Amino acid sequence: MRRAAAVLLLSGCATVPALSLELDLIPTPQHVELLGFDATLAEVTLASRDDPKVSLAARILQESLGVPVRLAKASPHSGEQAYTLTTTARGEARIAGEPQGVLYGAMTLLQLVNGRRVPGVFIRDWPDFEFRGAADFLLYTEVHRWSLDRGRGWAAFEALARRKLDQCLRYKINMVPIDGFGWGLAERPPEYAPVMRGLNAYARERGIRLMFGGYGADYEMVYDSNPLYQRPRYLGKVHRTDYSCMGAPGSRQSTMGRCRSNEALNREKAREIREFVQAIEPGMLYLHHEDYAFYLRTEGQWKKRCERCRARWPNDDLGAPDGGAAALAEGYAALIREVECPVVLVSPVYGPENASSEEWDRVLRLWKNVTRLLPRSPNVMVCFRESFGERRWVDAYNAAVPDFGAWIYFAGGGEHYYSDAPFVATPILSAAFKGARGLYYPNGDAYQEPQQLLNAEYAWNARTPGSTPDLATWRALASADLRPPEIFGAFLRRACAKLYGAAAAPFMVEYFTAFEKSPAPRLFEKVYASPCLWRSLTLDPKLPGRWEAAARMFERGEKFLRQALAASPNEDLEFLLRSTEVALSLARYLSGKESAELDRAARLAAEYFPEPVDPVSEVGTVRYMIDRLRAAEPK
Repeated sequence: MRRAAAVLLLSGCATVPALSLELDLIPTPQHVELLGFDATLAEVTLASRDDPKVSLAARILQESLGVPVRLAKASPHSGEQAYTLTTTARGEARIAGEPQGVLYGAMTLLQLVNGRRVPGVFIRDWPDFEFRGAADFLLYTEVHRWSLDRGRGWAAFEALARRKLDQCLRYKINMVPIDGFGWGLAERPPEYAPVMRGLNAYARERGIRLMFGGYGADYEMVYDSNPLYQRPRYLGKVHRTDYSCMGAPGSRQSTMGRCRSNEALNREKAREIREFVQAIEPGMLYLHHEDYAFYLRTEGQWKKRCERCRARWPNDDLGAPDGGAAALAEGYAALIREVECPVVLVSPVYGPENASSEEWDRVLRLWKNVTRLLPRSPNVMVCFRESFGERRWVDAYNAAVPDFGAWIYFAGGGEHYYSDAPFVATPILSAAFKGARGLYYPNGDAYQEPQQLLNAEYAWNARTPGSTPDLATWRALASADLRPPEIFGAFLRRACAKLYGAAAAPFMVEYFTAFEKSPAPRLFEKVYASPCLWRSLTLDPKLPGRWEAAARMFERGEKFLRQALAASPNEDLEFLLRSTEVALSLARYLSGKESAELDRAARLAAEYFPEPVDPVSEVGTVRYMIDRLRAAEPK
């Protein structure tokens, strides 16, 4: 029968959009054959080796579908995350692969089944990127502000995080930032370590890496006056060491962990990371160093190094094996020896600053010499950011540095940096980064869940219809000025239906796409219905004009949410509605209306969010700023 079936490669066939809608699979598999029948599902066979992930897949299928699940031995399968899924006219489904692949195949089967009916298919599937950071449990990129804090205490936070990890598994998301930015445990509450350790274990069972970010050098938040960084800080104590290196002599920057020849400092850094890792058992570490972004600026700082570093590494050339490259490798090596989980090395050079061959050669030479001096490890990746030139940086890097994979930080809007749009189409550019081991989209927080599904779609299959490697459209996509209809139309409706129910989907599409032009574009050019106020409240709670527009958008958002809830009750929609009620009263007050609105916002926030666990989360920031505004009111 398979020889006569329609063979459809979902990454290249002209009929894919219709097929994708018919099967309604997110993410879209790499290869599908429709076998021309459907059947009542009667039994599932999982063919793999003995492993807890296979047992988990069996349990999920039995609980969700109510059919017998049989385990069978199978020979090794190529690709840890790859799988095959076949259904027969007798209602049998067979999933084969390595344990993680079988678990992913089970997630595909869950989406295929409609009631008890299943289409006749043969699916062969695998991911384009090994690590897919398609969901972000933080509000501010990889930095901090927990988006899953709903103000109900630690037990509720942990339960919600587990539910959202199950959702990540369903859409094959396997890398999620959950906390940053530092390794200090003493500054964190006592509940932190046991809760995070438990969540890491829960995530590992599902093949998900929870990522924790912090400094390996620079500790920029100590001296940066940006109010977004002011509360709280979990930086630890290493940056207080008394020394000066790589910066203007005597400046605060020069004392912020930059000296690579200071062995006592290296030991202190290693000890702090070791204690953090032992306490919470993370899935992945994100190690950020000096934030100079590009090569020449970094080399300028390297020339200001201390006499001890100059004696050990005499060459002023940043990329030289007896210069900056050796010093950077020394600092990295001291830290990565302490951990067994995957480690992402970030900066001080994010990538080429421009498209010139000279610039590319400089950066490639630097990382080639740095990695030659590092201990070989399959767990270490090098992060590149803001690499949006016309040439394919990943190809050039892989050719020069074959042993340390590239990890791409793809800032594409919606991350509260380039824009605060709740939904953007930049993931369609993911094919430009093929060849990287990891791809991280620093958006898709808990207030933007349809974005998570779009990120998951293109991180798994970068050639899904609508994809393009043309990065020239990046800025227009990041600002949501460019809204491809196949993304903002069919895909967004499907994503909302999966998350909130088919009846609620039309209202939620309106909710995520409606906006007004901002009359005060100091922050961003558009105002949306999403009740994410932390950035506006922190930077300028009295911003003229913007709050009037925000109040109008929150009124529209409240209407959409009430319509969606009436159509399909949902816990996540209830939270968004409560957040919008608070945001609306706060926006009305800040736009110049009576103080009664502030009192109402305070009352609702205390009722809805009585116990924030993160003081700088959305609900934590709202509670904090309401208290400050009330304290400033005339008595």
